[in-house]
Amino acid sequence: MKYSKEITVGISLVVAAVILILGVRYFRDLPLFGGTYALNTAFDDAGGLQPGSAVRINGVRVGGVDDVKLDSESGRVHVRFHVDGDISIPAGSYATVGGFAALGSPHMTVHLGTPGTEVVPEGGFIPGQPGESIFDMVTDRAPALTNSVEAVLANANSTFENADVLLENANSDVRETLRSFQQAATSLEALIRAQQVEVTETVANLRRFTGDMSAFSTENRDSLALAVRNLNRSLQQLETSLTALEGAASTLDEILVKMNTGEGTFARLVNDPGLYARLDSAAMNLNALLEAIRQDPGRYLRHMSLVDIF
Repeated sequence: MKYSKEITVGISLVVAAVILILGVRYFRDLPLFGGTYALNTAFDDAGGLQPGSAVRINGVRVGGVDDVKLDSESGRVHVRFHVDGDISIPAGSYATVGGFAALGSPHMTVHLGTPGTEVVPEGGFIPGQPGESIFDMVTDRAPALTNSVEAVLANANSTFENADVLLENANSDVRETLRSFQQAATSLEALIRAQQVEVTETVANLRRFTGDMSAFSTENRDSLALAVRNLNRSLQQLETSLTALEGAASTLDEILVKMNTGEGTFARLVNDPGLYARLDSAAMNLNALLEAIRQDPGRYLRHMSLVDIF
């Protein structure tokens, strides 16, 4: 039983140590289960960096600041920081300080060098360069912004002065235009007042017409539905007729094509001029025979008896 208690105490101590280690790594902004990659840099001005400040690459937090110390001899600030172990810092990389210390949000940004070059070793040094702060940006752009504001204000003052001159001049086009607008508005108001009764009657008639149309539609709903169905049926029949007409037109096209190419008896009759000439000659001979019979029927009928005929 005593041995069992010792095991329990040992396991508790191991669990407490693991929790302590994980807690320390968490509060020091270290990966809980991954390795880290420690580096050093130096700045003329740390910009409010302190242990625990974020380290970013391309806007993504990849580590944190471990230590910030001021070198009393050189006056520079030495910073020790770490990044995630799976990130490599190539040679030519440098660091800058960003953020606003007054808001408690300073951070350090690592600008990577050319990919594929030699990697800075563990505990190596990358140079620190001054970053552009918000105040520096405002200070640099303040003169141009001030000049732009002054130019806008000067243009506005000139515009207002010209407007005052135009408004004070009794013969100016602006005053004439305003008077014309005022006269037009007065005339329109007088016209509306004069035609108010007619406008009211027109609106009332429109409402009455709308009501009559609604009542007519309600009363003749069945008739309208029947008319619509008949119209739909007529449209369907018309569509069927058009389909049949298209078929007949297609058949006629085929017949004409055959006639043009000489296919069929009728096509040969139409396209063969010799056949036409023979038919014309036969018709002329038949006409001559009929004429001869009409002039001298006995010549052709004397060998026939009445019994043979009937």
